[in-house]
Amino acid sequence: GEDRQPLMEGSEDELEREELANPPGSRDRSVSATRRPQLTEYDRSFSCIPLLYEKPCIYVWNYWEDHCFRLHMSNWLSKMADRLEHGIDEVEKLLKRPKSQAKERLVEVLLELVASCKQYSSQADKKTVTRPNNLDRSRLDFLKKNVVLLAKQALRVRRRITVRTVREKLGDVKKILRRVRFLAKEPQSTLPDVFLWLLSGEKRLAYARIPVHSILYSVVEEEKGKDCGKVHTVYMKVCPSNTVQCVRAS
Repeated sequence: GEDRQPLMEGSEDELEREELANPPGSRDRSVSATRRPQLTEYDRSFSCIPLLYEKPCIYVWNYWEDHCFRLHMSNWLSKMADRLEHGIDEVEKLLKRPKSQAKERLVEVLLELVASCKQYSSQADKKTVTRPNNLDRSRLDFLKKNVVLLAKQALRVRRRITVRTVREKLGDVKKILRRVRFLAKEPQSTLPDVFLWLLSGEKRLAYARIPVHSILYSVVEEEKGKDCGKVHTVYMKVCPSNTVQCVRAS
């Protein structure tokens, strides 16, 4: 009978639902009324919580397969490219000045690139990847080999820099920059981007799309998105008169 059933009988999912329904600690208690999800306007296979007149506190609990490692590597290479591009801009400005130290600055830029490549290679060897597929494994090996080649190429350019060849070698550094930008592009970006909508009544007036890799968090600074944890100005795009076209275009 029911009295003979053990107290702990039941699935783990039921226990998790019970924990969610009664979260421990006062700080986990809801400070706003619960909301019933509604079907989305254009695709009834999705649900949403409308935030029109009242803005409740929202805590989203969900499970996703962890694909962050892909964007972590992309962010690392993007920051490497950003630093290299900033150094190239500085060298170009120095070349416009007479008797400037453009050669010395270009050497520093290349040495910084080599140090970044070594740091990336060291971190990539220690990186634990969650359930990688064949493309993940191939891309990881591809990036390791190409980062080492970029470091060797940077050292070769550094050894050939003279006061007279700074402009010529700067062109070689720009080729390295284009290569790093190419390597930073992730072919399997499976995490959805963030959309911000400007609504007026039932009309969508404007929207902004925030790339997820730019706000992705990581304890490793190089893997963190460039806008993560920062106050950022977002410029919205005006929607066309047909809202359906606006949604599809975004």
